[in-house]
Amino acid sequence: GDVEPGDESKNPLVIFMDDDVDITANFEARPVTLQVDVVGMGSVNLNPDQGTDYQYGDLVTLTAVAADDWFFDHWEGDVQGSIWKNPAVYELMADTTELTAVFKDRPPGTFLPVILN
Repeated sequence: GDVEPGDESKNPLVIFMDDDVDITANFEARPVTLQVDVVGMGSVNLNPDQGTDYQYGDLVTLTAVAADDWFFDHWEGDVQGSIWKNPAVYELMADTTELTAVFKDRPPGTFLPVILN
């Protein structure tokens, strides 16, 4: 285009219009990191599962899965919405999003309530 050499990466870019010019803006997806940890006994499934590498604005569904005799209690960290929701959908809007699934031990002979939607 008509951008001065060395100015290609400037943002904002100031252009003086003294004639017709051709300008093309090139955008790249901004990478972000999703860090998921677990306290207690259980795991977290990610959908889509891209490890820790995502793009800004990606939607990720996190499902906390408790081990035998444990139950999912809540989310901690960069929580969006309810800390109790499982599965939870997150829109990645920060350079790093850190979430922790907290599982608690279920004492023998106890039952968990079932909530029906």
